[in-house]
Order: sequence, then C-alpha cells, then structure tokens
Amino acid sequence: MRTTAFAILLLVLPAARPASAAGPAPQADLSARVASLLSRFPASSFAQRDALCADVLGLGPAGVAAVFARALPPGKEDDSKARFAVGALVSCAGRPGAERERALVARTLVDAAGAARDADLASFFLSQVELVGQDESVRPLARFLADERLAGPSSRALVAIGGPRASK
Repeated sequence: MRTTAFAILLLVLPAARPASAAGPAPQADLSARVASLLSRFPASSFAQRDALCADVLGLGPAGVAAVFARALPPGKEDDSKARFAVGALVSCAGRPGAERERALVARTLVDAAGAARDADLASFFLSQVELVGQDESVRPLARFLADERLAGPSSRALVAIGGPRASK
C-alpha cells in the first residue's frame, strides 16, 4: 500500500509542478520584462524615469535592443511608449559618469537604425545618436551617408560628435 501511494505520488508531482518552475525561455522572459517596463512609460517624474532606465539597462544589450525594436515606423501602430523609453534611455545614458551606458545606448541606436526597414524609423534612431554618440559611433554612422534618405540624419550626428574622425 505504501509503495503504491509513493509510486502514484511520483507520477502526479511532476505534472502538478507549475510551468514556470521549469523556467520560461530566456527570449520569452526578456520580451515579457520589456513589455512590463514599457507599460510604465512615460515616467511621471525624473526619479521614476531614472529607475525605469536603470531597469532597462539592467537587462543588458539584448534588453536595450528589445526596447528599441518596439519602436515602429510612423503611422503603423501606437509606439509612443517605446519612443518615450528611447528618449529616456538617451537622456539617462548621456549624463556625466555614465560612459558604459552611453556607449551601449549609442551602439544599440546605430544597430537599430541599420536594422530598420523604414527610413523614418532609422532617421529617428540616428537623431538620438546625435545626443549620445561619440568617437566610436563615427565609423558605423558613415555607412548611412550613402543612403540619400539617411544622409541628413547621419551627417547631423557626425557634426554633433565632431572631432577629426567625424570630419573625414
């Protein structure tokens, strides 16, 4: 009797375990975390904005890229929360003493511009590079100069960055 009860218990317990105990797939978890964070934008105060940015930056490069990927071409859907998040990240990453965050955000903005299938969306990302891009952004920005739709935004970013590398 005791052996039978134990055998039944062994069969039932794995089925009764919640699905989350096995752990969600990392990409699904990241997507859910990004969606949760974006739902809280725009922030109602600078302190809340900074806390949200810290949470997004805490997700690492993949998390920042996932936030940027939620921005859409104009007129498609309401992506205002994603655009608020992009602006907040640029503002937070541009503060003094945030070099690592600034470099991450600048690199991810250039990558997002390159991945954008819409010139207006790419232009949006490039306009944000103007605010946080530095010398490391010069070479990646140069590739956009050949595209007549993106030459303006990329050249403005290069002028904002300045320096000998940007003027070549």
